[in-house]
Amino acid sequence: MIRFSLGIFLLPFLLAGAGAVPEAAPWQEASGEQPGLRAGIYQNPPKIFLDEEGAPAGLFPEVLAALSKKAGWAVTYHPCAWADCLVMLEAGEIDLMPDVAPTPAREALFKFNQVPVLRSWSYVYSRPGTVVQNFEDMAGGRVAVLKDSVQHGKLAEMRKEQGLSFEIVPTARHNETLEAVAAGRADFGIVNQSLGEALQNGFDLTRSQFVFQPTALYFAFAPGTPDGLIAEVDRHMAAMKTDPQSAYFTALEKWMSPAREPALPAWVIWASGAASLLLLAGAGIVVLLRRRVAQVTQAVRLSEEKLIRAQIIARVGDFTWDLRTNGVTWSEGLLHLLGYESETEIDLDKVLEEIHHPDDTEWVLNWILEGAATGARTLGPETYRLRSKDGAVMFVEANIVIEYEDGRAVKVFGTCQDITRQVKSERAILRAKQNAEEASRAKSQFLATMSHELRTPLNAIIGFAEVMQMTAGGSLNASQMERISYILTAGEQLLNLVNDILDLSSIESGHLRISVEKVDVGETVGECIAQVSQMAERGKVTIEDRLPGGMPVLLETDGQRFKQIIINLLSNAVKYNVDGGRVRIYGERTSDGFFRLFVSDTGIGIPKAKQNQVFETFTRLHPDAMVAGGGAGIGLSLARLLAQKMGGRLGFESEEGQGSTFWCDLPLEFDPDALSREVEVDRPVRDVNGNA
Repeated sequence: MIRFSLGIFLLPFLLAGAGAVPEAAPWQEASGEQPGLRAGIYQNPPKIFLDEEGAPAGLFPEVLAALSKKAGWAVTYHPCAWADCLVMLEAGEIDLMPDVAPTPAREALFKFNQVPVLRSWSYVYSRPGTVVQNFEDMAGGRVAVLKDSVQHGKLAEMRKEQGLSFEIVPTARHNETLEAVAAGRADFGIVNQSLGEALQNGFDLTRSQFVFQPTALYFAFAPGTPDGLIAEVDRHMAAMKTDPQSAYFTALEKWMSPAREPALPAWVIWASGAASLLLLAGAGIVVLLRRRVAQVTQAVRLSEEKLIRAQIIARVGDFTWDLRTNGVTWSEGLLHLLGYESETEIDLDKVLEEIHHPDDTEWVLNWILEGAATGARTLGPETYRLRSKDGAVMFVEANIVIEYEDGRAVKVFGTCQDITRQVKSERAILRAKQNAEEASRAKSQFLATMSHELRTPLNAIIGFAEVMQMTAGGSLNASQMERISYILTAGEQLLNLVNDILDLSSIESGHLRISVEKVDVGETVGECIAQVSQMAERGKVTIEDRLPGGMPVLLETDGQRFKQIIINLLSNAVKYNVDGGRVRIYGERTSDGFFRLFVSDTGIGIPKAKQNQVFETFTRLHPDAMVAGGGAGIGLSLARLLAQKMGGRLGFESEEGQGSTFWCDLPLEFDPDALSREVEVDRPVRDVNGNA
C-alpha cells in the first residue's frame, strides 16, 4: 500500500513532458522543444524501480526529476534488466543509467558525474545457524550474487587474487539471491544494503554483521554525452546536497528507510484497501519511518560537518585532480585553509598561476607527473609553498595517491597540511644552532689565544722559582723556602689547567693532532704513578700497580695523550680518596681488539644523583674545593674526549662511600677509520725505540 501511494505521488513529476522527447540526439535542442534524456530503469527498490502502475519510483528517479526540473530537461525511462541496461548504455540506446558504482572497467566504457548521489554497501545472508564473520567463513560454499553487479566483480577478483575457495552463483535479481539461499541452492547471498533491508523480513535468513564492498553510487552516462551536461548535473547535485530543505533530502528521507517493507502485489493492495484500520496503521508506520530516516539523515549531516570541522581545526584539506579532464576539486577544509569561500570554483590554471608559489610551481607539477609516469602509487611527504587568497605564503606538507586505469594514471588525490609554524620553528632552531656554533668557535679561539698568552708568563714564574729553590743555599730561611715551594706548586697547577683548556679548545675547534706510535702500557703507567706519587704521599694514599708482568702490552696510539688520560684518572683517584686509602691500576685485553685499563679507588664515591654530571666540563665531583684539590672540573671531560678522538671510550662505575672504578679502552692496533674526523694524524706508527 505504501509503494502504491508513493508511486502515484511521483508519477506526475517523472512523466511530465515525456511524450515530447525525441528518440535521436536527445540533448540537441529542437525549436520549441526541451532537451530529452533516455534513462534506463531496473527493479532495485527503494533506490530505483517501476511500481505496480508501471511508473518510475525510488530515490534516483525522484532526484533525477528534481535535476531535470532545474535544468529544463524531459526524461523518459526504458525498463531493462541490470546487465541489459549497461549494454544499452554502452551502445548509446539510452543516455544515462542511475544507481551505478564506478569500477575501472565501467569508467573505461561510460562517463560518471563527480558528486555521488548515495553511498551504499552490501550484506551477507545465510541460513539460520550459520555465522559469517569474514570471507574465510564462506570457504567451500556457494555464494549467490546479482550477475554483472559490482559485488559480482569484486567477488571474482577476491577469489582470483586471494585464492578464496567458493563458488559464485549468479542471479538475475536481488530477491532471487535471497530465494537461492533460502531454498538451499546457495549457502550465502550478497545483497546491497537498501534492498536487503527491504526484503530480509520475507525470508528466514541471518544477516552478517560485517559490511562488504562499501561504495558510492552515481549516474553513469553514455560515452558520447557532452561534459557540459554532466558538469551541470554535478552543479545541481552539489547545490541540493548542501541545502537541508532541498528535494534531495526529501527523497532521502522518503526512500532510504532501513526498515522499509518490500513492494506488495497488486491484489494484496486492493484487498487491504478496504481495511481502514490497516490504512491507519500504514500511516503510523510512515510517520515512524520518516522520523527514523530524519534521524539517519541528521547523523549523516553531522558526520560530514564534523569531518569539515576536523579538517579546519587540523589545518588540513584535500584535493582531487582528474588527469583525463584536468578538472580540480577542493574539500571545504582546503578552501578554508587558503581563505576561499565554499562556492569558489577552482581550476588547474588558477592553482598553477595564483595558488602555488611561483618558485615551487614547476617542480611540484613535475614531481607529480613524473611519479604518475613511473607508476608510483603514492608520493610524499613533500613540502612546498602555497599562497592564500590574501597573498600570504604558507608551507604545506603534501601526500599524494595516484589512481590508474589500464596502466594509465587517471586521478590524483592529495592532502595538504599547514606546517608553516613548524618550518619557521625549524628555521629559528637552525639559526640559533648557527649562532651557537659561531659563539663556540669564538670562545674556542679566545681560549686558545688566552691559553698561549697565559702559558708564557707561567713558564717564567715556574722557571725562576725553580732557580731560586736550587740556588738559595743558606741565604733563605725555612719559611721562605716553603713559600717558593708554594709558588712552584700553584704555578704547576695553573699551568696544567691552562694546558687542559688549550687541549679542550683544540678538540672543540677541530684541530686536535694525534701522534701515533707504539706505546708500552706498563712503562707509561709507571711514569704516571711516579708523577702523582708526591700527591699520594701527602694524602696518605697507596698506589698499587697490578698490571701483569712478562711480555709488554703495546698499543698503537698517542703516548702523550694516553699519559694525560692516566694522570687525570690517577689524580682524581687520589684526590677523592680517604686517608690510608688505596688506588689500584690494572688492565686486560677485550674480545673486540681493545685494551681496558682500570683505575680503582677506595674513596668517597660518586652519588647517583651526580653521576650523569661526571663528564661535564667545569663540573667538580665534590663541591668542597679543599676536597677537590683545587681542580676546575676539566680533567675527566678532557680525558673522555681524548679517548673518543683516539678511537676509544671511557666510563666508570661508582657507589657513594664505596669508591669508584674508572676504565679506559684504547685499540690495540691503529685504525684511522675509527678516529674522529676532527683528528689529524701527523706521524707514522713507531715502535718502542722510536723507529718508524
